[in-house]
Order: sequence, then structure tokens, then C-alpha cells
Amino acid sequence: MENSSYILYLEDDPLELIKFKMALSDLGHNIPMLNFENGQLGWDYLVTHINVLPKVIVLDLRMPVMNGLEFLERIKDHISLKRIPIIVLSSSENQDDILFSFDHQVAGYFVKPFDLDTYNEIISKIAAYWQSSKTPG
Repeated sequence: MENSSYILYLEDDPLELIKFKMALSDLGHNIPMLNFENGQLGWDYLVTHINVLPKVIVLDLRMPVMNGLEFLERIKDHISLKRIPIIVLSSSENQDDILFSFDHQVAGYFVKPFDLDTYNEIISKIAAYWQSSKTPG
């Protein structure tokens, strides 16, 4: 498995995508990123680009077609994809969603805050994780 230095962001809300990109930029991070608006598109991309995998996946849980929980279940069952670190960034504070996510070995779970400063702190942590994390391979 070969890794590339990019973030795969699975998020269906275009405003959330803009907010994420702006936060990275405002914090001085120039991290390459790919975005897909549902888990199925993200899954299809990963299995067809198995030799150039992301360093980190940032995952929303509430998406159409294949939601984040279904995506987590599928990716953690795949021999070549299960070790990609996944960080959940979701509006869900549901304890079942949080437990399910950690049962499927997410690296972290963040609830999207309404406060911009708190949001930027979360994105800064995700960027630091991306920069300092080792990858299998």
C-alpha cells in the first residue's frame, strides 16, 4: 500500500467543505485534499486508486447514498484500506454514533461546533495529525 500526502474529505454539504478549506488556509496549512459528497463515491475512488491512498480521511456521518457509518463498516473490513486513519467530523452527538465510530477504530471524533474559534481549533488538530502521523507501508 502506497500513501499520498492528501486528506480525503467525505462531506455532502458544500458550505462545510468551503468552511473546512477556509479554516485550513486561514491557519496557514496548504494540505492537498480530495472531496466526495457521499461514502459511495469515496469508496469507489479508494478501491480504484488503491496505490495512492490518503494519509487521513475526514468523515461526515450524515450523507446520502452511503452514510459515514456504512462507509466506516465497509472500509474497516477491507484488507488494504482498513489502516487509513479516519477522523469523524460530524454534527452528530448521538452516543451510538460515537461508540460505533470508535468500535470501528476511528482516530478521533469531533462534533462540528457553531463557534468559529472552536471550529478552527478542531481543524488545527486535524492538520497537526495529518502533518505528524506516520502511515503504514
